[in-house]
Order: sequence, then structure tokens, then C-alpha cells
Amino acid sequence: MLFLDETNVSTNDLITSIASWNQRYIHESSHWARFHGSSIGVLLVILRRTRDLLAAYTLQHLDTQDIAQFSLERLDRASLFSYSEHSPLNRLGEQLTLQRQDWLDLHFTYQILLDPEFLGSSIKQWPATNAIQAALEIIWHQSSGDGMLPRLTGERGSVRLDDQVALIASREGIVSTRLLFECAAVLDEVLLQVGSFSRMADPALLKMLSRTFDGEYGLPYRFAEELAGRKLDPITILTLIDFAINPVVPGLHSQGVDTAWREIYPPLRFAEAALAISSWRGESLASWPSAQVIASLQEEIADRTGIRMGMVLPELSAASSLSECATRIRHHAQLIPDLTLFYSSRLLRDRRDNPHLLSHYGLNFIDSGALRFVNPTQEDAWWIFPPLRVKAGRYSWPMDRINIDEATNFFFSSAISSAYDDAVHGVGPLSREHLPSAEFEDDEQLSAFNAELRRAIRFPLSWSKS
Repeated sequence: MLFLDETNVSTNDLITSIASWNQRYIHESSHWARFHGSSIGVLLVILRRTRDLLAAYTLQHLDTQDIAQFSLERLDRASLFSYSEHSPLNRLGEQLTLQRQDWLDLHFTYQILLDPEFLGSSIKQWPATNAIQAALEIIWHQSSGDGMLPRLTGERGSVRLDDQVALIASREGIVSTRLLFECAAVLDEVLLQVGSFSRMADPALLKMLSRTFDGEYGLPYRFAEELAGRKLDPITILTLIDFAINPVVPGLHSQGVDTAWREIYPPLRFAEAALAISSWRGESLASWPSAQVIASLQEEIADRTGIRMGMVLPELSAASSLSECATRIRHHAQLIPDLTLFYSSRLLRDRRDNPHLLSHYGLNFIDSGALRFVNPTQEDAWWIFPPLRVKAGRYSWPMDRINIDEATNFFFSSAISSAYDDAVHGVGPLSREHLPSAEFEDDEQLSAFNAELRRAIRFPLSWSKS
């Protein structure tokens, strides 16, 4: 869901108020388009879908005695699946121990690919290379022909990394995939400044943007310049980020089982690409982006690094509409991934035809091409924006595409899929910071939410009013 802040409208400076809101909207919507239009985004969605389905299966197959026991343990701050437990067999038994291993491998891989800081001390407690190989094998086994390429007939090997897992650290801290997305979104805001409307706004708006970039969101930019040994322009940085977030993923790029961490980990791809341009003539990077320019730059980066630009070859969604995604008979853990993969299929088509409109997302809004976004329900534009939104704590949806029942299906699935992590890996109350707060204030509605929640997770957990 896209959370939109209330617009602080100043009647004394409407231009600055509108420009400020527009920058925030472009920043947040760029995450949607860039993430779901990339191979790392598709990989993370499939990892999350598989993890939630495993959690759901585990919870539904616990007997009532197990539910009672694990609920009490959870009250004592002991989660069902924990990284820190060294001998889980006695507590969980053989089958649950195997499910714990698979779930934690999937969770670990998702988090390290997005931002290893989310793992905390767990990153040192789990065998990284084995976990990532196992997770990539699990998702391909589970999703073969359903968002991933079919496994080759007679293929017996498992997915293998031919190098060691390592993080990328700058002098300022860890460079994560999350920070690559944040850096790109700020640069999209910077691109908007070339428009006449933004130039009419209060200069303080640009100063605020500069202060934001001086923090962690600008870390990848400064790191790339350090590696390249010279100043780099925003167009080049966005090209490097786009190369980084489109890794080669077994089952998405090809049917081969061998891969390498340097090809699959976006921060490492980013670092290698920045190093590769250290001897590149500066003038060859300064062209205004076009499909041809971006393709040429990425081919050059691939040649210089020996790292391929990843592709997504399988059909990601058989749905023909957002309404069909909402009404297909699917599990709660599948409904939101179905929605996002439906959008990914459109965004990846854009990537094939006009890659610069995803790699340099802000370009969509600064020339005559922006006219197609005046009405984002137009048939050539709607998928570039997230469909489910929250404003002032209220849930909203595109009423021209789905009805209230279909929107409710998406809401339930979004809430319950997030609760699976809390049920099997968390302790304490359920979190709902990522959900529209105002929807939990009505007693009747809250009761309906909690009834559906308990059917799904079976633990005596519930959401409460704020």
C-alpha cells in the first residue's frame, strides 16, 4: 500500500505546496515502479510468497495441543521459529524443525537481499551461503511454472553459488538494496527540478531535498564516486542502480542452476559497476537517457564487469485485470503477490520497450510525455502507480477497476500475510504500522478482521485499536 501524507496547503504559496506533495508522491511511487519492474523485485515477491505459504501451512497443521503450547511460549518471548535456538529438535520435533529451517532460510535470504540490517545479530548466527542456496532452490521448486521457468527435465542439481556471500560496506556504513532504491527515488526528485513548475517553488524545498541526500539516502552516490575516483552525474548513478537491481536469478533469467553472489546481490553489482567506469571517459556518460543510451551503457558495464544484466523470462501472471487478481480462488498468502506480479508483467514490458522510463523514473514527469499521467487510469499508464493506497489512515482503491468486495479481499490478504511473520517469528502484540490505522477504529470492522485473522493463523492473537 502507498501511504500518502496529507497535503499541507498554504494559500500563500500554492505552488510550493503542490510541488512538495508532488515530490513525495513521485518518490514513493518510484519505489513501486522500480521495485516491481526489476528482477530483484520479482525475486523478493516470490521469496515472500513462498515464506508466507510455508508459515500458513505450518500453522494450519499444528494440533490444538501444539497451538496451546506454542502460544504460551510466545507469551514468554519465545517465537516458534527463532534463529537463536541451537537445538530445536526436542521442542519442535522432526517435521517442524525441517519447516523451521526452510522458513528461516527464506526469511534470511529475503532480508539480506533487501537490507541485512533488518537481521540484526541473526546475520552471524545463520550459514549465509547454504541458506541462500536453499531458499533459491525452494522457491524454484515451489514456483516452477507459476511465476518461474519450469525446471529442466531430468535436472537433479540444486541451485549453487560459486562464490562466498559477502556484504558491501562503505566508509559510512553498509550499502543495501533498500538504500539503492531510496537513492534512486531521491534522484527522481532531483530530475523534477528541471521542470518550470518546480523552479517556481520556494528554494527552501530544494534545500530540504539536499539535506535528505546528505544522509543515508545519498550514501550509494558517494560510495560510487569514491569507487570511480571522480564525480558522477545523477544520470550515470541511476544507470548503475538499474544495472544493480536487475540481477541474474535462476528460474527467472534462465533454467541453469549455477549462479554467483556477485551476479545476484545488487549492492555488489553496484560496486562492480562503479569500479568499471573508473576509466570511462566522462563525456560518454553524460547523454540524456533514452532506450538506446541506457541499453548501450548497460552492455558496456556488463562487458567491463563480466556480470550479466538480468532478465525475467517467465510469464508472471495469467490474470487479465486487477479484478481477476482479486477474485481468483487463492490463499491469503498468494493474493497480494498475484496483484504485484500482475503489475510486474506490465512494468517489465515497459522495461523491454522503454527501459529509461524505469531506470530514470523521474523522466516520466518532466516533458510532454507527462501528459499521459494527467489521467493515470489511461490504458498506457495505470500500472506505473500502486493501486492500493492509504490517506489520512483510510484505505482506498481504484474504484474504476475493482469493487468494494474485491478491495476488501486485498485488504484482508495484505493484513493477514503480514501477520504470518508475527505469528511464527515474532513475540508480543501484532504490528500494524504498515496498515491503515483508521480502519481499525470501528468495533464491528475490527471484530471481522480478527475473526478472519484467527481462522488464518489459529494463535490467540488479535489486532487492537490504536
